[in-house]
Amino acid sequence: MAFTRWKVAVFVDGSFWHGHPSKWQPGRWSGYWDEKIKRNMARDERQNKALVEAGWRVVRLWDFEIEHDPDSLVEKLRNELDAARP
Repeated sequence: MAFTRWKVAVFVDGSFWHGHPSKWQPGRWSGYWDEKIKRNMARDERQNKALVEAGWRVVRLWDFEIEHDPDSLVEKLRNELDAARP
């Protein structure tokens, strides 16, 4: 999701696919999956860096966070949008 007016980019990352420690541990899966998830994580880092360098704020949320506590995430996004406003 992108709030272009305030340059805030929001990503919802799948915990397995983006390497959350509770869902993925290196060496636990086959070589293919380990490499795939490492590439995903490296891509996330590159995207974050590129967006920040372009003046954007980056918010990354885990999929399970949305399921467990959506109200706190709404508050987090409000805070980010408020901080991004001139």
